[in-house]
Amino acid sequence: MSEGIRVRIGSDIRFLPETAEQPAAAYASVAKDNWERNADGEISRLEPTWYDAKWSGKQAEVLYAQHQKGDALVLLGNATEQMKTGTDGQERPVRRFFVNAFGNDAAHSNYVLQREQTQQAVSTPTAAPQMNHVDSPQAGRKQVAVPETHASHDLDARVDRWVEHAASYTPSVSNHPATGQAHTAAPQM
Repeated sequence: MSEGIRVRIGSDIRFLPETAEQPAAAYASVAKDNWERNADGEISRLEPTWYDAKWSGKQAEVLYAQHQKGDALVLLGNATEQMKTGTDGQERPVRRFFVNAFGNDAAHSNYVLQREQTQQAVSTPTAAPQMNHVDSPQAGRKQVAVPETHASHDLDARVDRWVEHAASYTPSVSNHPATGQAHTAAPQM
């Protein structure tokens, strides 16, 4: 069964290019943060869970080309755990994660959305942006150029409608059904 986990790449990525016998593959150690709520309500960070992750095919190529140690990702795939005896005679769990799909963790990534200008804005269309990282001025994070899609046109139209609606919106104040306190209703679309 597939599961999704939020991780940070904890090692350099090892890449094996495609051959006639097998697709490209990439390997990296990834750390999943663990948290615990204490009895007093405080949240404490626990030791991370480490996985040896494997990407295959085009995903391995994209990972190697666009990511590096420290990047935050969301992985979808299958995890396995086996007990292995180390050279010191101690048994330790070895966790592996076989990645089916992955993407940047939006909560910990800095994105720059680049779009073509519409035909009304300019007389000649611009080329679509290339998918690549650029250095970010913020704490060494990467920025990703995301190409425009038809869905983004729909989103633009919805945002424009919402902005027009919000500009003409007059809030209504009523009593909250559960608390009886006055509250302002949010605009409905």
